[in-house]
Amino acid sequence: MKITEKKATDPKWYKRAFSDFKKQQANLKYSASYKVSDRLLNRKSASEKAAESEALRTNEA
Repeated sequence: MKITEKKATDPKWYKRAFSDFKKQQANLKYSASYKVSDRLLNRKSASEKAAESEALRTNEA
């Protein structure tokens, strides 16, 4: 099995890998480990950015 794209934000590769493993050995239990970069963990959502902008505008007034 060759999976070329393994981006942390793209679930296609790990869903495919799990499906393939499950077909091979239905009675086994599976686990996975992964690394998440500090950059991704520290990334702010759009709602967090909007809240910060609103707070700055409120403090300037």
